[in-house]
Amino acid sequence: MLVLVPQKFNTVFVRFLEEYLLCVFTYSYAPWCPACQQIQPEWENFAKESKALGISVGKVNVTQEPGLSGRFLVTTLPTIFHAKDGLFRRYLASRTVEDLQSYIIEKKWESVEPVPAWKAPSSIV
Repeated sequence: MLVLVPQKFNTVFVRFLEEYLLCVFTYSYAPWCPACQQIQPEWENFAKESKALGISVGKVNVTQEPGLSGRFLVTTLPTIFHAKDGLFRRYLASRTVEDLQSYIIEKKWESVEPVPAWKAPSSIV
């Protein structure tokens, strides 16, 4: 699992923009957040399955990386983003491993409105 810090964030998204095919799920959390603690085991299991799905999975500790929480416009925790083909979508569905996997396998992200380009985390890169 990618643990995003400012230096890695720039590297990952430069690679993302160059390859244009990388699919990334990013999870913003804080260790003190009860909802984040609740989702953590599911997220770890989802990350273990990510290679089979052909995606990368990452997480950002917004307590340690407040600059990245600003880039992702995190206002609630946990916050999950899906990124593919240069478009970012906020993931608002169930947070079980099965539902996260089906979001990718069944391409449910196609029916989710992307974040406007000027609000996307990559707009500052």
